[in-house]
This record gives sequence, C-alpha cells and structure tokens, in this order.
Amino acid sequence: MFPPPCLESLDITEYFGRGFPSWMMSSSLGTYLPQLRSLDLTNCRGVEELPPLGLLPELRHLLIENASGVATIGPEFFGRSSAASVPFPKLETLKIARMPKLQELLFCGEGEELIVLPRLQKLEVYGCYKLESIRRGLKQTPLDKSSIEDAGQESLPDWLSVSDCPLLKCVEKMDGLRG
Repeated sequence: MFPPPCLESLDITEYFGRGFPSWMMSSSLGTYLPQLRSLDLTNCRGVEELPPLGLLPELRHLLIENASGVATIGPEFFGRSSAASVPFPKLETLKIARMPKLQELLFCGEGEELIVLPRLQKLEVYGCYKLESIRRGLKQTPLDKSSIEDAGQESLPDWLSVSDCPLLKCVEKMDGLRG
C-alpha cells in the first residue's frame, strides 16, 4: 500500500518492523511522496537501515529519534538517483536523536565531493553515545546553528558546540559551518 502523494507531513511512531516497507526503501520514494515537507521517524527500534530520504524533493524538517538498530547513516540515506541530483534539496532542519548504536554519520561516499543539504540551517545530533565520526559532505552547507550533544568528543573546531561527548574522534570536511 502506497501513501497518498499529497501528504505534506508524516509521523511514523512505534514502528516495530525490522525494515521499512519496500516502497519506502525504493529509489522512487520522491515520486511516492512528492509534497512531503516534514517527516518524524520516532521509536523505530527494529530497523537497521534508513530509507533514501534524500530523494524527497520538498522535505524541510526531518527528525530521526530512537532508531536504535541503526549503526551507520551513509550514502544510501541520501539516495542519489542520478549524478546531477542534489540530496535533500530543501531540508532546513535535521535532528538525529537517541540512537545508541550509531557510530558513523557519513554524508557522502568515498572520494565524492557531492553537495548535500544545500539549505540546512540547523543540525542537532544528541544521545548517540557510540558516535565516533562525522565525515565528508557538509563543506558547502549554510548551517548557522549546530549542536552535537551526548555523542562523543576528542577535539572539534570552534564553530561546533559539543558537550558530554566522550567518543567522537573525527569531524571531517565541515569547514563551511558557522555557529
């Protein structure tokens, strides 16, 4: 069953499946939800992989909270459908919270200098106690507020606010951030 294409807001809460439905994991996700502006994925504890949400052309606000089976957020999350496409073209707010297995937040693939999140204004990452690295891809992001809490920390640039983060060892290629 597919969602109605006119949907502008979607909350998926207390989802207990091991994986999201096939339509949600599809490279056609942007055609299924062309008008979606806000998405909250809360308490999806059994899933181990996130959908290619970067394919949603109108998405402005995204919350991923308590997806406790996810260990990596990587290129598949951005879901590039072609070399010319820009993942998350209108996303303004990204919150990643309470993901106890999350170890790496990887914004693009090895060797790629892909523009992602070109309109991102606020990035919050908190309660990700095993997070060790945030790598590549936020180089050209116009962030004006950023916060990474309860994740892990060794040494970070002045523009990034971090507190109580014992494991974070690497924040790479995020030199376009300001805060």
